[in-house]
Amino acid sequence: MDRMSTANGRRVLAGRRAKGEKNYLFLTNLVTRNNF
Repeated sequence: MDRMSTANGRRVLAGRRAKGEKNYLFLTNLVTRNNF
């Protein structure tokens, strides 16, 4: 059970990291578009 929960936790963390990177890229794209 612990192994399952840790695997799920890792998946959730990876998903959050991917989502954060997408949001970061989106924001940087908006900023560069506004600056130029």
